[in-house]
Amino acid sequence: MDFMARVLDSLDSFSDAQLDRVTASAGVFFDRRWFRMIDAIDLESLVRGHLTKRYVVVSRGAEPVAVCPFIVTRSDSIYFFYSLKKFFFTSWQAELLRLNPEKANFIRWVSGIVAAYLGFARATGAGTQGWVLAVSALSHRGDVAIATLPPADTERVRHAAIDALKDVAKHENLPLCFFGVEQGKAELRQSLAEQHFAELFLVHDNLLELPVRSFAEYLDLFRSDARRLFNREIKQAREAGVRFETTRDLDSVSGSLERLYDATYSKYGEEHFHHPASFWSALGQHVAPHAEAIVAYHGREPVGFSALLHKNEDLYFWRVGRSYDGEVGEAPVYFNLAFYEPVKRALELGAKRLWLGSGAWEAKRRRGATGHALFSYIWFPRRWSRWVLMPYLDNFTRISHEQLATATQPSAYLKARVDPPHAPAPLHATTQPARRVRIASR
Repeated sequence: MDFMARVLDSLDSFSDAQLDRVTASAGVFFDRRWFRMIDAIDLESLVRGHLTKRYVVVSRGAEPVAVCPFIVTRSDSIYFFYSLKKFFFTSWQAELLRLNPEKANFIRWVSGIVAAYLGFARATGAGTQGWVLAVSALSHRGDVAIATLPPADTERVRHAAIDALKDVAKHENLPLCFFGVEQGKAELRQSLAEQHFAELFLVHDNLLELPVRSFAEYLDLFRSDARRLFNREIKQAREAGVRFETTRDLDSVSGSLERLYDATYSKYGEEHFHHPASFWSALGQHVAPHAEAIVAYHGREPVGFSALLHKNEDLYFWRVGRSYDGEVGEAPVYFNLAFYEPVKRALELGAKRLWLGSGAWEAKRRRGATGHALFSYIWFPRRWSRWVLMPYLDNFTRISHEQLATATQPSAYLKARVDPPHAPAPLHATTQPARRVRIASR
């Protein structure tokens, strides 16, 4: 029986058992529970912009065998990672000015050139107003969840999902982007190359691999001066009267999570997901047991938290929030929430990989993480758009990668410096090779 791909607005027509068979080996952002949550919430208010959320579902008869979530957006206000125009053309300028005020004149000069290029693209109809984004909503990951099938069928199913997305992009007259594809997703990367997608470096996620069985063994990976620093940060939080508790009952602490999340993310402007108390309740309700929070308490008062997502051998440090007031605000609560407590929890859960997110990479690298490249794969339904936009996008991501190259190096705090593994071999399309940006060795 042949495979058939359809585009659906929700997954309500499928049972939990059917979706569990499809998503059993997929990551947490492509799990049935995550999809159920996305179908149940007001997604637009969380991403701060208008979008249409859909799924490509590939079926054999009445049985689904693959699911690929995606969004269609032309919104000017949407979260910057989900906006082609903001991410590639505008948001980085304000960040550069904040980080490098001494280079203000140069940054404004470059920004003027970029603005002129953006105006040219709009005037000639190349278009930067939106895209079809293959991403699991509220994450930075793109993938296709596929049931266990023979390899040849798996490849056919993956190509069927990609073809269906290309049809949507043609209909919407928008570029198609697979967003946040992990460098280790070799089969998906190869399929996208074969379909003439351009590979663009997106960002490094900070990956902490855990070839140890206890927190003491983790600490023992580092030199003595580093261990003293880490132990001092742990001790200072404890001496400030802070204790850490893990809970999966997110509804009971949802108000505190909203307050602490806003206190942290609002320090960096408006470009972040909106997470009210109702969201945290929905996360606990739908994604449990894969979602939990480590909550920092001072007495009975929650003063910080980290939200963790776990499935199979992967644990994601996904969100963080804390108080900035008084003695507790001065204690190194962040380092406990962002590193030490998640490491302990990962080891308790048997996780071998702890994903720490793309921010604060220097602090994360010092504690053992290395950069793991995420790519965007982009395809244009119109040749003119590709000709106008791809040279700029190529250069933007090349510069971005060069600036983050040090994020891939092992921590100088580690006892032994070993040669990092080689980056994945370049991908080659079977017909026309995709344009790509090389990734450096880790």
